[in-house]
Amino acid sequence: REHASSSSSSSSSTSSSSSSSPPHKNEILAAKSTRMAERRKRVQDTLRKMNRLPFHDDSNNNNNNNNGNNSGNRHGRTTWTKMTDEELNSARERAEREGIDEREHAWLRRAHLTGATTDGTLRDLSKAHPSPSREDEEAEDQGRILWGNNDNDPYDPVASLASNVEYYDKWQQAYRFLGGFIDCDRQVGGGSHDNNQGGGQHCSRWMMWAAYIDPNYSGGEYDEYFGDNPPGTLDCHSPDSEWVLIGVYRQEFYQYIEQISKHLWAIDDYEYIVALAGLEYMTDDECFGVGYDENGNQLYASVQPLEGGSFQMGLYSDEQCLVLNTKTGYTYDDFAEKSELNLGSKDQTTDDAFHAQAYEYWYDTQEYTLTNLNTVYDDFKYCTSCVDYPTYQDGYFIGDDGTDDDDLINQCWKFYSHDSYNC
Repeated sequence: REHASSSSSSSSSTSSSSSSSPPHKNEILAAKSTRMAERRKRVQDTLRKMNRLPFHDDSNNNNNNNNGNNSGNRHGRTTWTKMTDEELNSARERAEREGIDEREHAWLRRAHLTGATTDGTLRDLSKAHPSPSREDEEAEDQGRILWGNNDNDPYDPVASLASNVEYYDKWQQAYRFLGGFIDCDRQVGGGSHDNNQGGGQHCSRWMMWAAYIDPNYSGGEYDEYFGDNPPGTLDCHSPDSEWVLIGVYRQEFYQYIEQISKHLWAIDDYEYIVALAGLEYMTDDECFGVGYDENGNQLYASVQPLEGGSFQMGLYSDEQCLVLNTKTGYTYDDFAEKSELNLGSKDQTTDDAFHAQAYEYWYDTQEYTLTNLNTVYDDFKYCTSCVDYPTYQDGYFIGDDGTDDDDLINQCWKFYSHDSYNC
């Protein structure tokens, strides 16, 4: 899809301007899933035309593979499928005898097997991606089962075996957010990414998030997790995940929401409009006076973290925004004003129909429960690739189509470089 001032667009584009009314709240997730699936398909089709998708079938290649991964699909690409233990052992034995071709490289690398270079000479992939030693395996069984049925704290830094000083490919990194919280010991600010022990007088709202790496990553980049029958799975939120926790971090709440909005969506995406509307309505103020209750007592407003990782705008009785005022019949909506549509300084949209639709999304989002904003961000409670693909900057592709390697943004680094600290 093109997001420029010109009127050209793809026939498969799912621009928000094509809708005549905003979706019902229970349709938002389905709409988002459909939009993301269509986006992935467009990206894959584009890369396929550019011959940038790996492991193309070669009609002249008469080599037969024993692992069953050589069957083509309707796109003319090799289909990646899981290998059984028997197939893995057979592939390893054959690799030790004959070497392996490039087509099999990703699978054998995931299994820490011996491979071959393109010229047929053998090399030991385990040197770059070593198998865990017996001591490591015992330590894992004893102290690091991130989500298993045990009494271990999955966020105990001692239990995690993933080093936070090693280099990891950006594609093997993922994150998810755990929820907001209030901290009165550490206030927003500071100049280094440590525990920020500054003794401020104000309580701050933070978003807690976790970062993970895939120890089985095979170098497939985008196709590792998003290709046809991908070998990798973004499931770091799962009790059965093999992803390894790197650490748990806290980021200034507003910044966390804002950073995601900047790099993941096009300017006419429903999610982008909702994110900006929600940010505008909640403001980036920590705790501020908004008015008085029925008895003339001062009321303050700030983000109110809720159970399950959700959040809304709450009314408080104290200037630290710690004590919820549960007696007043007012809500934040009685004091806050809805703002005018503002999609940012880069907004080049001139379509009146789109602006009319965008206004509906915008105003529907600006209410104290922030229901639309919560719904859009619910996806990020689950395992999410750190690579923003394609990458946007304030609603528009970075580069030609947001997919060139130099244009891709590592969202986890963005978090860390914007008011994010170790927990």
